Amino acid sequence: MSTKVSDHDPVNCIWMDAGVVGYKLCDRSLQCDHCPFDESMRRPSQGVSADVSSSPRSQNGGMPTGSITDRITALVHAIAPGEYPCDRLYHGGHLWVKPLMESIVTIGIDHLATSVLGSLASIVLPSRQSRIIHRMPWCWLIHHDGAISLPSPVHGIIVETNSRLLEHPELLVQDPYGDGWLAHAQVDISAAEGPTLLASPEYRMRGQRELVALRARVLQSLRKTPPVGQTLYDGGQPAETLASMLGGKSFFKIIAPLFES
Repeated sequence: MSTKVSDHDPVNCIWMDAGVVGYKLCDRSLQCDHCPFDESMRRPSQGVSADVSSSPRSQNGGMPTGSITDRITALVHAIAPGEYPCDRLYHGGHLWVKPLMESIVTIGIDHLATSVLGSLASIVLPSRQSRIIHRMPWCWLIHHDGAISLPSPVHGIIVETNSRLLEHPELLVQDPYGDGWLAHAQVDISAAEGPTLLASPEYRMRGQRELVALRARVLQSLRKTPPVGQTLYDGGQPAETLASMLGGKSFFKIIAPLFES
């Protein structure tokens, strides 16, 4: 198994990747917690929040109002508050790979993905001895509003799957790094092109950039949404999740890029 840690990604500011600023390179190694620019952009009275909430939503599809923007920000910030364990490597499709023995690894999904998806109706796991190919679909998460296919983080052969998930898919959300593991696989170390897997610190920064981009996509989607439903546009109750705010079809269209490796 290739365990290369990528250190060649462009050092772009997360606000540039989200399309909020036209161009900005980071001089702080993407340590957003210590960046004055990031702080000013997240401050409610300045930066993006002020820009997108400065005027009420118009009938012809303007930006959501300030209260909606604040609600979206709160929902996105509530995603993935935990840490990524350091005893495994991470794949861009939100999968993790943990060595088990020799060429056998355990594969699972990270907590950012489970936090976004929320409750699951069921999980479709591959059969034993089936071959998995890096970046190709191998496992499906069935949500109440649709399905997400997960890209394989490695080349190899499935030797065991977590059958408990078939009856208890909630384990994936409740304990993604423990009882919610997906499968054990024998990795093909002779594959011509091995996957690039990231260590926890690098992957955490990638996750931060993805959440900023997710917030931007949600705001963009709500510009096109009729001002009805439980999103506070009609004076109703605040939406509890992004899925309930956007509706199933729009929700899955927005989160799909998270699972593209």
